[in-house]
Amino acid sequence: MEQVAPSYNNVEGELSEILASLNLTKTDLMQGHLPAIVNTGNSFLIVPVASNNILKGIQANMIRIREYSEKHTLIGYYIFCLSSEESVNASTRMFAPRYGIDEESATGMAAGPLACYLFDKDFTEETELTIKQGEYMTVPSPSLIHVNFMLENEKIKKLYVGGDAFVSEERIIKF
Repeated sequence: MEQVAPSYNNVEGELSEILASLNLTKTDLMQGHLPAIVNTGNSFLIVPVASNNILKGIQANMIRIREYSEKHTLIGYYIFCLSSEESVNASTRMFAPRYGIDEESATGMAAGPLACYLFDKDFTEETELTIKQGEYMTVPSPSLIHVNFMLENEKIKKLYVGGDAFVSEERIIKF
C-alpha cells in the first residue's frame, strides 16, 4: 500500500486524557518522547511506551479511545516500544474502537505513520523498517509489517507498506 508524506499534530496538552484512555502514567512513556497524531493518508495517535512489559500490560479503555478518536478524526491508537529483536524496529498494539476494532493483528495503514515517527524523531536512519504487531492480543496473532521510504532531500516523500502473515488456525463456520 502506498502512503503519502507524513504530517504531525502535537497533542502534548492532552497527555493526561491520552494516558487515562490507556490506563498508563507519564513514567510508562518512553523518556523524552511524547505521543503525536501522524497522518500518511489516515490519522493515528502514535504512543511511545518504555518497554515490552508496559506494551503487553496495556488495559485499553475502549470508550475513552473511541471518544478521543472521534474528537480528532483518528482511525485509532498505535502504541509501540522499540524492539529488542535484531530484525524488528518496533513492537506494537493497535486499538480502533471507533471502527468496531478492539485490537487488530496487522495494520499497515498504522505502521506507515509509526515508521515515519521513528525516522523523523531520530530513532532510526533506516529507510526499510519492520514493525511487529498482534503478539499481545488475547489470542496472539503475530504479524510483521514492512515499510519502505522514498526520500527527497532527506525527507520522506512517500512510503510503501506490506507484510508477512501466516494461518495460525482454521475454523469452519456453519450457518
